[in-house]
Amino acid sequence: MVSKRRDSKYRSGPTTNWLKTKSFTESEFELLGVERERGKPAFALMAEPGTRKYVGSAFVSVNREIRERLWKRVQEHAGPPPRTCQSGRQRSGSSRGPKPA
Repeated sequence: MVSKRRDSKYRSGPTTNWLKTKSFTESEFELLGVERERGKPAFALMAEPGTRKYVGSAFVSVNREIRERLWKRVQEHAGPPPRTCQSGRQRSGSSRGPKPA
């Protein structure tokens, strides 16, 4: 979010008239699966804990070692995509989520 004084005009470079604020929320979700396309960042498909209801996706931004461990684990537990998962992303080349318990 960017906040600015009402009468200020945009100028490049640092200024006290414009303030950029980063906002985020932390929460816990179940991992439904991972969408991964060569050359693009991986997306974690997330669900509400206990319900497996799809709530959205997020970039997987971890180091290469952890990313590869996650990808291996997803592949070991691959199953069909959940019916409620409507991420809107193209499905070709994507992995499927873990099998329901």
